[in-house]
Parts: sequence; C-alpha cells; structure tokens
Amino acid sequence: MKKIALLIISLAIINITLFANTPDITGQWLLTKAVFGGNSDEVYQTLNFRADGNAEMQGRIFGSWKADIGNNTFTIKSEMIKEFSTIWDITKFTDKELVLKSEKGTLFFTDYNQENIKKENMTSGLTGIWELNDKNDRSGKYFINFQEPDNFIIKYVDSGYTSTSRGAWIYNSKEKFVVIITSGHLLRGLNTVVSVTDSRLTLENKEMRLTGKRLEPKGNTRTRLDSDSRFCNPDSSTEQIGYDNFPWFDIEIRNAYLKNITKLKYRRSVFMDEFNAFTTDELSARVNWTEDSISIDNIFRNLPKGEYTENNIFYPLEEPFIYYTIGIEEITVPAGTFKCMVIDTNSYSSGNKTRLYMIENRPGVYAKIINIEDKYDGELYTMFELESIEGNFISQSNKQVIGEWLLTEIISGGIINDTSINFEFINDGRLAVNQSGSNDFFYWKEIGKNIILDFGDGEQYFTISKLTDNELKLEGPELGYNFIKMNTSENSSEDSRLTAYWMLINTSDPYSLMHLTEDHSVFDIDGISRLPIEGNHSEMVGKWMYDSTGENLVFNTDEYEALCSGSFKVVKLNNELLVIGRESYRLVFTKIDPEKNIQNNTDSGLIGLWKITDRNGKINFYDFRDPLLFRKGSSKEEMPKKGLWFYNPENKNLFLGYMMNQLEGFSVISEISENSIIFENGLKAERVR
Repeated sequence: MKKIALLIISLAIINITLFANTPDITGQWLLTKAVFGGNSDEVYQTLNFRADGNAEMQGRIFGSWKADIGNNTFTIKSEMIKEFSTIWDITKFTDKELVLKSEKGTLFFTDYNQENIKKENMTSGLTGIWELNDKNDRSGKYFINFQEPDNFIIKYVDSGYTSTSRGAWIYNSKEKFVVIITSGHLLRGLNTVVSVTDSRLTLENKEMRLTGKRLEPKGNTRTRLDSDSRFCNPDSSTEQIGYDNFPWFDIEIRNAYLKNITKLKYRRSVFMDEFNAFTTDELSARVNWTEDSISIDNIFRNLPKGEYTENNIFYPLEEPFIYYTIGIEEITVPAGTFKCMVIDTNSYSSGNKTRLYMIENRPGVYAKIINIEDKYDGELYTMFELESIEGNFISQSNKQVIGEWLLTEIISGGIINDTSINFEFINDGRLAVNQSGSNDFFYWKEIGKNIILDFGDGEQYFTISKLTDNELKLEGPELGYNFIKMNTSENSSEDSRLTAYWMLINTSDPYSLMHLTEDHSVFDIDGISRLPIEGNHSEMVGKWMYDSTGENLVFNTDEYEALCSGSFKVVKLNNELLVIGRESYRLVFTKIDPEKNIQNNTDSGLIGLWKITDRNGKINFYDFRDPLLFRKGSSKEEMPKKGLWFYNPENKNLFLGYMMNQLEGFSVISEISENSIIFENGLKAERVR
C-alpha cells in the first residue's frame, strides 16, 4: 500500500459520475488521521464533499461521494486513491467529528468551519512573521508567515539550500495547538504552542522543537540602487571621489589605523521577498598585520573586485572599476554613527549592483554594504552593517568628550583667535582633524580632568575647564581651545527666522549671498543671473546652528573658503536684517525673498527703462524691465553693470546691489508716476520710451 501523502501528491483531475448527497455531511472537513492495515498516518488535509457529489482534496477532484444516513453508510468512489474507494460505515457523526470505518481501515475527520477558524486564528497571537531555530539544526532556520485568515508560508534556509511550503493553519485556543496543513513538511500536522508572546514563539511536535523571534516587515527599508548608466571610468573622474583628501586612499594612514584592529564584526541581513522581511546572522572578519601587509578575511559576498587582482576584495577602489560617487553621508549602524563616503559600483562579471559606505575616519572599514545580486528567480538583496571594531587601542570612555566638535577659538597669549576646524575625539584614542577638506589623524587621551593631545610633535596637557553637552573648553600652559558641539537637532525659536537667503551689504562685495536651509545646510551663492537662485553657481559649504544659550550663530564651514565661518554673536535679527559680529567687526545681511521681491517689483510701477541725470549733469540709464535683475550704463545700448534690485512698498525703499564691487545701496522714493520717479534726495528719473 502506498502512503497516503504520496498518493495526495499524485492527484489528477478525472471525470466521474455524480451521485446524490446528503446536506448534513456536505462541506469541508479536515482529515486528521487515516489507519490502514494497522499503520496510522497523520494526514491533516482538507476534504470537500461538494454538493454536486464530487469529492475534492487540495483543490482537485479525486472522486465522488454519497451518504446514506439512514443506513449509516458513506460511499466513496475514486480511481486515484483506491484506499478511499469503498463503502464506509459511519461510526461517529456530529457537527464536530466524522469517523468512517471499513474493512480497509478507518478515517478520522474534524469539522473545518472557516468562520470559527478565522476567529480562533485572530486570537492566537501567531499572525505575523517568525524566525525559528531547531536546537538540533545548527545552521538551518525556519521562517513562518502566519497570514490572516488561515494561509501560511514556511521557508527553510540552510547554507546552499532553501525550500518553501505553503498551506493553511488552524489554531485551537482550548488545547493550545496549531494545525499545519501542507504536504511533506516536518511541521505538517499538530504542533503544540508551548509559548507565544509579542516577540517570542516556541512550537513543538514529535519531530522537533522550534524557538525564535518575531520579524517585522521591513520592505520599505530597502535601498534602491540606480541603473549603471551613471557609472564612469575613474581614469577620467578621480577628482569626484576625493582621492587626495579621503583617508582610505592614503596607505600610510590606513595601515596605521588597521594595524591596531584585530577583528571586525558585521550583521548580515538578507531580504526574503515572500515575507517582506530580513533574516540576519553575524559575521566576523579577522584583521592580520605583518610588516609587509594587512589582510582582512573576505566575509562579503560578490563585492566588486579590481580589474587586475583577485585579492583586493576589501579595497575595491585600489584597482580600476566603474563607479558613481553619491557623496558624503552620515549613517547609523549598530556600531554607531559614522560619516561615510558613499559610492555605487557593479561587478564586471555579473549584473550585481553594490553600494559601499566607507567610514571617513576609520580608513579600511565599511560601515555598510548593500549588494543586489541578479538571480534567475529575482533579486537577492543583502546588507552588511558594522556591529563592532575590536583592537589593541586604548579605549577612551568619556562619552561627553567623544564625538565631533567645532573648534571656534584658539587662545594664545591672552588673545582670542577665531577659527573653524572640525575635531573628532574617537573612542579608540585617535583624534581626527579636518581643515580645508584635508583629514589628519592624531591622538588624545583623558587622565582625570586632563586631556592630553598629541599632534605629532609631543604631548600637550590641557585641563578641562568646561564640559557640557554643547561646550568644551581646554586650558593649557600656552594655549586654550574652545569647542562647540554642532547639535542642529535642537531647533530653537530663531531657526525659522534664520532660514532664508541673506545678502551681505556692508562690505565691498554686496553681491555675496548665502542660503541657510531648513536642514541646517549653508550654501554660498555667487553670480546671480536667474531664478531659482540655487542654480546660480551655488555650493554647499557646510552646516549652521543657532546656539540659543549664547545667542550665537555658528557656521561649521571652511574658514578659508566660506562667506562665514566659526561662531558669531547675533546682534540683531528681524524680518529684514541679520547682524552678526565679533569684537573686531560686524557683518550686516538683508533678507531676500525671491518670490516676494519679484511680486513687489512687478507691482511697484518701476518696471521699465529709466534715465537719471545726477547733480553733475552725468546721465545714467537704469533698466528695470526684469523683475529680479537690473542693468546700468551710460547709454541704452551699453549697460555693463548689473545686479539684484528690489522695492519695499512699506517704506518705499529701493535697493540696488551691483556685481562689480560697487554699492548703490538703499534709496527712498517719494513718488512714482507713469513717467517719473522722484527720490527723497532730490534726484528724478524719467521713463525712456
């Protein structure tokens, strides 16, 4: 006799003769057990005794049925499952149970009421995705998705092998078990729910005991990588990745750091489409240092290799390959928050796409890698995230000091010198200093209330005179350092007033413009010629922060390149003016609202071409036909000078700013008519037709 499970798999649809049936048994039942020749088989499959006389299993008709309740007989005819094909005695029949017996054997059924099943399943606490392990299977994992109302998916994953099963599930709240209805799986049949909480589940049957955790759907957290059309050859674009300034590509800096590292630990997450969730495991890479080289265990799958060597898996950029630079990005992984160079690349030999997050101040270490591998049945999405760095360095524990600071003042001989240099006190005892885009690494350590800095020319001792979440002050015998923590997440009430375009108006170059954005970025803008203003030779130069405690506006920018750098006292701030200063000087900015300015200019009555004769009899022409930019010259045909103009209808101020290091400044208008403009200073402009 063939086993019932094998017969079920070989079912095929056949044509049969219809029989009359009895409505009392009509419907779906769960065949829990079949006994033939003294052998008991736990079947756990649904049988549907249809009203048309057909008998159905797994959605396929396998025969016909007829019940005679008066004589307690039940007839099944089937060519496909001959063990079922006979006249059965009905030995038990209630709304919950049905037992059929013949000379062949015994069939045991329970009711399959889908409404009751739905209610029970909803109260089970099982609905969702689970990652389970069998204590006897060290490498394999089971992933179960109990879906509402009663469908499920089981996926078994082992190294080099996966299998997937689908079916239905039934929970019994009274007996605390769940029935898995599927074919050929170790979980098929009755499983005891040993325990279930919001996060943990233990199932047990006669074959195994599975214990594990709930997984949260995270399909929306996947990063989509763009097509290869953006990639370029590094031979023609090495500047965009910053070879000269990025520590990864300085072999001496990289080796000096890696020789103190012994192990790198990563969390590998693989996305499973069927479950819309990630499965995770832990990986470790040993770092081996010799006098000649550093080697790191290759724990990453399908990371792009260099063109000429096979051993540079950990440093794909050491050899030519195609890539696209995303830029600098700050990301958070289990090991912490890191500033990374982000690049996209792919493999020469396949369609794999990869994104690399290379930690700026930990050269040779990835914070994260995303790899998308093309498979015949779809994509394999794998993500590696740094969990820890182990090494032989001296760990520093002062969490208030550890982190990024902006050095705003250097005190030497009692004189305060303003500056803007990025310092990062790293917990492994290194000190990363970034100035003018150049990264350098030094050392620091803390002893009691003292900080020792080593810039390569000997140790310097400093006393911590002030340390808060926002300020750090170090005092030494000859030098003092004042730092500010750039914490842009703590928004103040002034932030919204500062978020704007600001034009510098009290220097020889009034056309200097900066844009402070809502995300605390600083853009320097030069050469305004059109709208939007951001498209006019703009460049992001750093971050800004308003320190409400000291009423300071802090710019984390390059002091040699940016319009503003370091910390400034906010002297005045309103809807039109921003005045910031230090002891020696002040900077005055006027706010520019491009859309509002254009509207005011359009409605001003000034649109057109005008001629002004000054007190010396010299004639100048002003062209206000563009509602944003004006032009000026000695004739209508030649107007080389140009700049922004805007009119304030409230105080009748007209502001003109030149690009050519000249300042027309503010003028008050007394009267505007169709053909003339009269200024408060007595000058008069005539419209040119």
